[in-house]
Amino acid sequence: MKFNTLTIKNSEDLIFGYAPKPVTTRRGLIIGGGIVYPELNFTLPTMSVNSSTLSNITNQYKEIVNDALQRALHLDSPGLIFEFETLIEMTQNPPIAIQLLKVMNDVCEEYYIKHELKSESSWSRIQD
Repeated sequence: MKFNTLTIKNSEDLIFGYAPKPVTTRRGLIIGGGIVYPELNFTLPTMSVNSSTLSNITNQYKEIVNDALQRALHLDSPGLIFEFETLIEMTQNPPIAIQLLKVMNDVCEEYYIKHELKSESSWSRIQD
């Protein structure tokens, strides 16, 4: 898709948290709808990332997301976004990153069903 003009032409019309075409996520976060959701960005401490450590890594990510969602509940947060940085091993072996994202999404879904807490998770790649 190629763009030739800016959607918002006047810089004075740029308002933090608002977008001309807000996006609604599957669990109801409205990105660009006026609410600015906190984002938790995290990665692993220095450690080996491979199939033999995947269980430990999975547990760490699950615990991070669970603890953050529990805190968000206590703070009456309207929602929360998770972004985990993928390490080179996760880029070279995508099933590892996919497994971690699945675990994170499962925890987000659990909190959405039980507590109606809106959250989403995504990943970004750490540059080499």
